[in-house]
Amino acid sequence: MTATLHMLDTDTASYVIKGHSSAVEAKLAAIPPDRVCLSAITRAELMYGLKRLPPQHRLHVGVRQFLKIVRVLAWTRTPPIITPTFATN
Repeated sequence: MTATLHMLDTDTASYVIKGHSSAVEAKLAAIPPDRVCLSAITRAELMYGLKRLPPQHRLHVGVRQFLKIVRVLAWTRTPPIITPTFATN
């Protein structure tokens, strides 16, 4: 059986990077790190957001560290089995 992946969308990734939601961080901490991922599109959106900020902005370090930890899944024709995990409502 294939293990479930938990894919973070751009908003959720931003909440985690910026430390804006202790509830989301707690849920994320309960998931094994190898089961958390981002899409290549979410990575691109995070990188685009950095281009709009001055190079010395603190988020440059935060985003780059986050991307070293969280697996980024490539764009493919056959999507992996993904379970939506968080709601930022």
